[in-house]
Amino acid sequence: FEVTLSAAVFAASWGTLSGVQQPVTKIFAGAWAFIYSVYGIGYVFSICMSQGAAQMSMVVTAFISFCVSGVFQPLLPEMAALFGGRGWMVPAMSPVRWFWGYLLTSEMRYLTPLSRQYGGGTLRWRGYDLQFLDSCSVDDVPFVSGVVTLRDAWMHNHGWVCSTVDMLLLGVMFRFLAGICLVFYIHAHTSKMAQFFGQSDKGFKKLLGKLFTLVVASFMMILLFCEVWMFGVMKIDVKAWLDYLGIKT
Repeated sequence: FEVTLSAAVFAASWGTLSGVQQPVTKIFAGAWAFIYSVYGIGYVFSICMSQGAAQMSMVVTAFISFCVSGVFQPLLPEMAALFGGRGWMVPAMSPVRWFWGYLLTSEMRYLTPLSRQYGGGTLRWRGYDLQFLDSCSVDDVPFVSGVVTLRDAWMHNHGWVCSTVDMLLLGVMFRFLAGICLVFYIHAHTSKMAQFFGQSDKGFKKLLGKLFTLVVASFMMILLFCEVWMFGVMKIDVKAWLDYLGIKT
């Protein structure tokens, strides 16, 4: 209910006062998916942290999410090339990046030919090439391994967000992570498992509990990276992929 109400208020106010040409229904759909994904992050923090720490973590996360959204520097193609080609994972987890891309994609369809001519260069520089706007396809993105990822798409200026699917998937991913955190949290407060999560007051058991908590946190980070990697796969050519792996078909 809160997600729907918040999305309706945003769509009604921003759609009316901003002067955009896209229909209010598109704005509402994007806002609903965006808030849905943000709530998923909030669930993770609220389970793992105290109330005050969770609130501050959400504030910091919102700031970081905006900074890596590609609205300003660094841009999507630049971030996709960072960390040996793994930098795309950072903006991929940003709900702001997907929401802004969705609103931009919806609005660009109403540009006049003159606006497209003079604004196309700036959009291409930011990772949004107008020649790919209408198709919303990655068929022309070159690949070697048979797998087209977000990195490949963004480095070739395919930054358009044509649907709310990506934001909804982010929300599902964060909720799945929150569910696992909830399971660990419940077991951490039972009498039998408390010593494994640093709840014991004795020296050795307390140290053992801290180490076990670190192991669990590392496992959650690895799980998150695996989720993001699968989330970033946009297209798979099975035959080309098997040939790349050296498997004959």
